[in-house]
Amino acid sequence: QQALAGSCGFLAANLYAKSIFGEDALANVSIEKPYGQPDAPVVGHVRIRAKSQV
Repeated sequence: QQALAGSCGFLAANLYAKSIFGEDALANVSIEKPYGQPDAPVVGHVRIRAKSQV
């Protein structure tokens, strides 16, 4: 219930993009900040996936 009310310190998102060259890319982003600790650092992960990588 608290998370639905906005009292959550976690966010996850999946982002999709297609380049002008027709390449597909998917980015998974997740960040977390301990709830109730305003001075705590924000930590998280970013994962990017693509069929072709340079």
